Amino acid sequence: MGCGICGFSRAAVAHEVHDTSYIHTRYLLKILQAREVPLLRPDYILNQYFNTALPLAKFQEVSQSYFLDPQELTVSESDLLLVISVSYCWVSADHPDPHRYHLATIAQLVKRFCDENSNNAVKNYAMPGVDFGDFRNYYQEHGFCFGAGDGLWTGIFLDWCCLPQDKPIGSRTNEENRLFKLALRKINVWYAHQNTITWMLTSLPLGTSRADYHDSGWTTFERTVASILSPQFALLDIDSDIREKLIDPQGEFLVNVPSCWGGDQLFKSVDVDYL
Repeated sequence: MGCGICGFSRAAVAHEVHDTSYIHTRYLLKILQAREVPLLRPDYILNQYFNTALPLAKFQEVSQSYFLDPQELTVSESDLLLVISVSYCWVSADHPDPHRYHLATIAQLVKRFCDENSNNAVKNYAMPGVDFGDFRNYYQEHGFCFGAGDGLWTGIFLDWCCLPQDKPIGSRTNEENRLFKLALRKINVWYAHQNTITWMLTSLPLGTSRADYHDSGWTTFERTVASILSPQFALLDIDSDIREKLIDPQGEFLVNVPSCWGGDQLFKSVDVDYL
């Protein structure tokens, strides 16, 4: 998110996420129901990439129909809501992704995520001698996500589309400024919450003249808070090699989990169609 450098205290972040608000999904729903921050429906990403030649639109230009309406969800659907937070570097100060580099990555991820379900997981995750029903129930109870293809509602947090933008500078209204400041106070929730999935887009287009993902303030913050409570399988490092195979899949790839989180790779030799 963003281009700026932010300072933060690891101890302060750790103290804050000990609040049970970062464990229960109902806290995320409370934010959504209060209209403090909207989440994108997956179909916005898919339509924007596959059906247009346009870059991502800023918040003010996204049709309200593309935002998730929490009032449409039943109680059981709300409890199973999947939230994906995208962590990435802005390519430029005026637009985070003017040439659709990140959009291409996100769209391919979203397509695979929405297509996959627990039944399809048999091909890649079933183990000899283990009943898949027991296997599936165990991992679902422990937060493992097989995708949204089982009919699960999904919301995507992407700052450019979900927060009121001041581009061009001075164009944000007083009400939009109020909403932006309100959302910014809770920005860490979308990454730090135990039940959110974080996609870290760690590559940039060739020739981009800015600090990379691992040397940027906002993304360092997002990566740090996401690693405190989230299980390893909910943190995906989409580097340039993985991105290349997503855009033009040619076999197998690795989804990286940095060694500082306890492993070199979480999923090894996973076909790109089963991200």
